[in-house]
Amino acid sequence: MKNLYIPRYSAFCRRSCLKRRSLYACVCLCLCLSLCFSLFGCAKKEETASGVSSGAESSAQTSGEPSEPAGEESSQSGNVAPESQDTESSSPENSEEPAAFTQKFQENPLDAAYRAESEQAVSNLEIKAVAEKYAGLWAAEGEAAYDALLEASGQDPEVIARQEEWYASRQEEMEKITQQAQEIGGSLAQAEEATLRMEYFRQRARELYLELFSYEPDFTFAFVPEEE
Repeated sequence: MKNLYIPRYSAFCRRSCLKRRSLYACVCLCLCLSLCFSLFGCAKKEETASGVSSGAESSAQTSGEPSEPAGEESSQSGNVAPESQDTESSSPENSEEPAAFTQKFQENPLDAAYRAESEQAVSNLEIKAVAEKYAGLWAAEGEAAYDALLEASGQDPEVIARQEEWYASRQEEMEKITQQAQEIGGSLAQAEEATLRMEYFRQRARELYLELFSYEPDFTFAFVPEEE
């Protein structure tokens, strides 16, 4: 019995072992495939997430990038003290002035004489003296322009009313000029005050001559430069 039993048992064992090995190999193969698919899926997700993140970051950078404002140089402001008004500068009404009048007034002899003398002034006291001189000359020029305008307009009541209004506000304007100049301080304040007064009387003369121009385009200025 032993001789017959042992071979059967051995063959059965071999078949069982082969089956187990085959099953074990299948299980291992399935596990490997599952692991490969799992790793491949994770890598794919990470790549997709990375692409989305990069795209979002790029979009945020693009949308958040500040645009350079137009006219950057013109919008920059510096701590530069305002310069005094140049004698060639335009009045607020200049945009409505006839071009012929603008050209005529720019050629007035008082401005040319003032530029020549102010270029020779070195100290603040000299600048003050020159500005005071031409403030008086422009005041006289304005009175001459007003007289000519009265005659040309036939004593127009509106012309008289405007001049009376200017007379009434003159003292207040002089006080404002003094206060504005005192903010500078020192000897420069005196030169600045005299210059502002000159510009004030010059501006009034310009306004009167502009009205006179509508009546007499060929008017002449009252100031006559001295012959050397």
